[in-house]
Amino acid sequence: MRRKTITKSMSLLLSLILTILVIPLSQITVFAATSEDYQYSINRKDNTAELTNYKGSETELVIPSEIDGHRVTSIRDAFSACNSVQKVTIPASIKSISEGAFSNCRSLKEVIIEEGTQSIEYQAFYFCNALEKINFPKSLKTIGDEAFSCCTSLGGRLVLDSVESIGSMAFYRCEALESLIVSSNIKNIGNDAFGLCKSIKYISVFGSVTSIGANAFFDCDALENVLITGITESIGDHAFFHCDKLKNIVFIGEVGSIGVLAIPRDTRIHKLGNNITGSVFNSGNTVLLLGGGFLLGAIVTAIGITAIKKRKKEEENA
Repeated sequence: MRRKTITKSMSLLLSLILTILVIPLSQITVFAATSEDYQYSINRKDNTAELTNYKGSETELVIPSEIDGHRVTSIRDAFSACNSVQKVTIPASIKSISEGAFSNCRSLKEVIIEEGTQSIEYQAFYFCNALEKINFPKSLKTIGDEAFSCCTSLGGRLVLDSVESIGSMAFYRCEALESLIVSSNIKNIGNDAFGLCKSIKYISVFGSVTSIGANAFFDCDALENVLITGITESIGDHAFFHCDKLKNIVFIGEVGSIGVLAIPRDTRIHKLGNNITGSVFNSGNTVLLLGGGFLLGAIVTAIGITAIKKRKKEEENA
């Protein structure tokens, strides 16, 4: 009996040692800590901290760049449903505003993000319906899925200078937005990214876009003019569906595939560049070539515009 007990104990010890040996190092280098109003986790590899919970009640909050000697580089869930904070400043040390960081902060009105932040992730500011003002630093590269979804008070002109990727539903139902300018770094605009942004009137997208997703600007009731430059590889199904006031879309550069019902029937499509391909437009669309200049700011003025049908006829008669 004693020999069996010893053998069993040795087996358990051996199993424990083997378990420890096969656990990746990255999984045992993080531990939790508490300091005054904050709870946080520490990554022993680089000695950095991620904020995970806030217990304070400040209305105007400056997030620390360092806590207990650890550089703060990330925020995760820390301020979710925190209804006391009205204004927050995020320091340059923060590289990632992670999942749910400020979600459902119903009193949050203003966010200041210092240069240094590279990503705003999934639902980071979801349903912050009082949020009116936020700046996007030039260091920012990624805006994740639903990051600002249902921020219904976020208004004015949205300028994204350096962003490369905008996730699905990232600004869904940001009903107060009036215009959008996206820089030449943009590669992807996700599905439903700006769906139901009912006040947005003008959109300018600069640079070569790999993909404008399905329903990206679905039901933007006030949208009138769109300018897209560079090489656009694909525009998804229903991208501008139910944008019934959309008068003009100007493409400067090549356009790849355009999905089913992507562009409203009565929208005029202006083209300066080489090709438009794919299962293109509804039968009601008039496709025009830009024979002269145009006015940016999405209010398009074409000089010497010639309809494609007329041009083809002239070429046939030549």
